[in-house]
Parts: sequence; C-alpha cells; structure tokens
Amino acid sequence: MRIRNLCLIIVCFLSWELIAESENSYIVSYYQYVDTLPPKDLVHQPKENSHDEPSHSCCEEECCCSESECLPQESCDLACYTPSFHNLICDIGIFMHLDFLYWYAKETDLSYAIRVKAQPQTLGSDLLLFGIKRVENLGTSWDPGVRLGIGCSSRVADFDLGFKWTWMKNTRCDKTSVQPFGSAIPNEAGVPFLITPWINQSFQRDSFALYDCIKARWQLRYNQFDLELGRKYWTGPCFVIRPFIAIRGAFWDTKFDLETTLSEKGTVSGTFGKDKFDNDAWGVGFDAGFEPTWYLCSCLALYGQFDGALLWGRHKDKKREKIFMSTSEGVLQIDYNNQFEEKSSQMTPQIDLGIGIRWEYTFCDCRYRSTLDVGWEHHILFDQSHRIKSLDGFQESIDSTGSISGFRSYVETNGNIALGGLIIRGRFDF
Repeated sequence: MRIRNLCLIIVCFLSWELIAESENSYIVSYYQYVDTLPPKDLVHQPKENSHDEPSHSCCEEECCCSESECLPQESCDLACYTPSFHNLICDIGIFMHLDFLYWYAKETDLSYAIRVKAQPQTLGSDLLLFGIKRVENLGTSWDPGVRLGIGCSSRVADFDLGFKWTWMKNTRCDKTSVQPFGSAIPNEAGVPFLITPWINQSFQRDSFALYDCIKARWQLRYNQFDLELGRKYWTGPCFVIRPFIAIRGAFWDTKFDLETTLSEKGTVSGTFGKDKFDNDAWGVGFDAGFEPTWYLCSCLALYGQFDGALLWGRHKDKKREKIFMSTSEGVLQIDYNNQFEEKSSQMTPQIDLGIGIRWEYTFCDCRYRSTLDVGWEHHILFDQSHRIKSLDGFQESIDSTGSISGFRSYVETNGNIALGGLIIRGRFDF
C-alpha cells in the first residue's frame, strides 16, 4: 500500500511539472508574438488616451499625402508583421468594392438527345436492335457578370457590416442532327436516328418518337443579395481568419428549350416539336462561413473562402409543348398544344468556395487603402429545376374507327446548378 501511494505522489508531481513547463512555454511564445506587433502609434488607442498619441499629419486640417506611410518602406520584404487592417488613421470607416465576374453555369442531369443506331442482333440476323452510340449534353459557355458591395467597419470591436449584390446571366445553345430517314422507324442496319427523353411520348411515330434534328438552349439568370456581419482575428503575425454570418436572399430562373424535327425525304413536309421548360425560384435564409488570409509579405497575400447557406423559398415549374405538322405545300398547322404548371416549397442548400491572390496598399498616411483580388469562385445550388419526363409510349386500337396513343409512366428529374469562374475585385477603404 505504501509503495502504491508513493507511486501516485511521484506521478502527480511529474504531471504538475509538465503543466507548469507548458504554461511557461506558452507565455514565452506569447511575448515573442507581441514583439512582432506594429508600433503603438500605428494602432488606434481609446479616445480618452488620444492626448498621449503623437500628432499625425492626416489628423490635421490638410492631408499632404506625403511619402511617410504607416507601412515601412521595405514593407514588401519577406518579414511578416501584423498589418493595420481596420486601424486606418482618421478614416471614416467606409469600404466599397466592385467585382468583375467571368463565369460559366451548368446544370447536371440535362442530356437533351441520344444518338441511336440500328444494328443486327447477331451477324447475318434479320432482327435489328437499337444501340446507344452517343449521349448529347449541353456544353459550357462563359459570360460576364458583376458584384457590387458597400459597408462600414467599426473601430470599437473591429466588426464590419456590408451589403453586396451578385448578378449574372449565362446562355448555352447546342444542336445535333443525322441524315433524314423518313417518318418510319429505320429498318436498315447502320441507319442513325435521334430520340429525346423530354418530348411527350403520347405523340409518336410508329410506336415511339424519333427525330433527325434536335436543338437545345439553356439559360440561367441569377440575382443574390447578402447582408453580412464579420470580424477578423489574428492567429499569428502572418495569418488572419474572418468568420462571418449573413442573411441571404436570392431569386433565379432557368429556361430549357427544345426544338425537334422529323423530315420527310425529298419533301418540305415533316413534324416539328417545341418544348419550353421555365423554372422560377426564390429563397431567403442564412449563410455562415469563414475567410482565411495568409500574408506572404505586407502587401501580398493568399486568401480563401468557404461558406454554406440554407434558403427556404418557392419553386414554380412550367412546361409548354407544341407539335406542328408541315404539309407538302410548306404550311404549318398545330397538331398538339399543351401546358402544365407545378408549384412547391423547399429548402435549397448552397455551398460557396473561393481562392485567390490579394495585393493591398495603404497610402496618404494610413488614411486610405486599395485592394486588388484575382481569384476563382465556385457555387452550387442543390436540387433544382424539377422537370417531368414521360416514358414508354404506346399506340393501341380502340375499335375499327380509331386508336389511342399515350404513355404508361413518368419520372420527375432534378439537377444541381453550378456556377463560377474568374473574379477580379477592386476594393477601396476610406
């Protein structure tokens, strides 16, 4: 028993020594960090101690914008230090930024046509099978956009409050075609034709709808508004992290249009279809994330961004479908015309990512700051653009006087909307 007690006393003593040693090392590292901080005259002091601060040229009636800057002349060397971000001298506390966006946009699960080719089941067989040769997807196009922001910084607790608006519009068109084969199902091996899952299968030619030309067009219009509150924290002399929360509102719409053609050989007659999908959505919710910045030197840094949002809102999905017949004289007549609409409420998750390089410069005796960012952003909106596909077309005779054509099943599809690309941001603090 005495030996056990003695062992316990020795273990407790060694543990206490380790804890004390770690505290001492923490204190030493803390004072090493404090030694890297800028001089006191570069940091705002409380107003009641303002009479102890040395006079500054920018606090006088006239600002000469002299060469004596708050940053040292050798500020772009590799020696890291803590810049005076929100501690500009005699500033109003306002910042503004203008972002040029050169972005792409794309929706998943949006193949618009399938290229099919007839081929024999076995070599020399008269039985033909249809094999998929290629799935046609809409490509990616790039269009300009803009983001505007304005806000203010607090000198008391180093918080910043800002508002920004993001706008972009992106359009993509595509087309695929094969040689016209007539209105009947191709009955020769090697003959290609096109089918699409978006056309109503109730209107079909010889058991299912097939075409020799399909055109597709997709468009996104996007508006986003953020009211953001954040604060910067230094975790070391060269690294800062800014957590933030925001209230986000957004509205966006996508348009997906299809034009199908089935031509008669050697004539101007044929069948033409038009399907127009229109999906409108809006949402309001919360956003939260953080922005780390790593300073390579006093005016050059790498920055990042990660945040996630949840937007509750309404979705309105509409489809208009028409099928025309062209006579041998080239006269179009509407054979089929239908429209349906669906409304629903849902929660939309959103993820935003960004990375880039930043250059900043403080001038006029620490009264103004200009910043230039060049980076890349990527944004994802989940579970979007609900659309209906009709499947499994059939044609049956009712009696000797007529027949019925329809579809036996349907499926609702949805995809994610991804948008992002190059961003060039100019910011000015004063």
